[in-house]
Amino acid sequence: MSKPIALLATVLLFAIATKGTTQHNKDELAKLRAEVAKLREEINLLTIQVRGKSGGPTYRGKPVTFWLEQLKDADYRFRIEAIQALGAMAQRNKTLVQEKKLIPVFLDMLKDQDSGQTTVSQSASWILGQIGPDALPGLIDVAKDKTPENKNARLRAIQAIERMHAKAKAALPTLIEAAKEQDQASRWATIALGNLGSEGKAAIPSLIATLEECFKRETDKKENPLFFGGRPRPRFLFERSEMVLDNLLRIEPKIIEIIPTTPALAFPGGGGPPIGPAGPAGPKLQGKRQVGGDKRVATFTEAEQPWRRAFLALKKKYSAAK
Repeated sequence: MSKPIALLATVLLFAIATKGTTQHNKDELAKLRAEVAKLREEINLLTIQVRGKSGGPTYRGKPVTFWLEQLKDADYRFRIEAIQALGAMAQRNKTLVQEKKLIPVFLDMLKDQDSGQTTVSQSASWILGQIGPDALPGLIDVAKDKTPENKNARLRAIQAIERMHAKAKAALPTLIEAAKEQDQASRWATIALGNLGSEGKAAIPSLIATLEECFKRETDKKENPLFFGGRPRPRFLFERSEMVLDNLLRIEPKIIEIIPTTPALAFPGGGGPPIGPAGPAGPKLQGKRQVGGDKRVATFTEAEQPWRRAFLALKKKYSAAK
């Protein structure tokens, strides 16, 4: 088959799609879609043969070069299939990653967004996380780029680093900086720091500073809540401090020894009921704060105060240890 035939099939597909929605047309449309998919495969295979690059490992009977050609397809669904195929091949054959220079290919796919579809970049992120330390230098470069157009790729890069756990130690400085931000990437950077365990101790001062900032803002009744993901989240700061503490405990478990215990206070690994407005009714702290222009209010209970005291104690302990 040739490209003109593929083009003709595409034109026919468009003509039928615009004629109506009768069952006959739907059946014809389905047949043509199958034919177009078949033509795509044949064209890719012919391209490979002409270039003389066939051979080596295969996936579903097709070589790496076939799937690399399919990555260029304008249809994101074919790109998803291609990157998943390459990922499966890379997992089975580690030398293939270096021989075919697949890491730059996967890094480039972190930026892939087609009409809002992020499945390609998610797949690339997962594969890079599975590849491990060999992919770290490239992932760190992407994670350092804070330009608006790199926002999605940066998030996917940090998620890939998070999947490497202790093997991602080389990314520690980058993760510390990313964890200071107030976006979705900061959440994954904080989790990645926790995944490092004792290897992430250099992040403790920065995480404690983040906790202190959270509590300064939580106890300021005049401050409006942060907007996260375009939606007002009056409890976001408190949720963030809880997450940061959780990962501090994973880095340095002894931190738990200086946290005050109280039946109404729930902290990671400590059990107990939820804290805040969703938890048990307790003595109300003096005052409330309004949620933006909303008439609802976020209230603080006495049960939340031990958290603040605990974080101040943490800061004092680690400042003295310097």
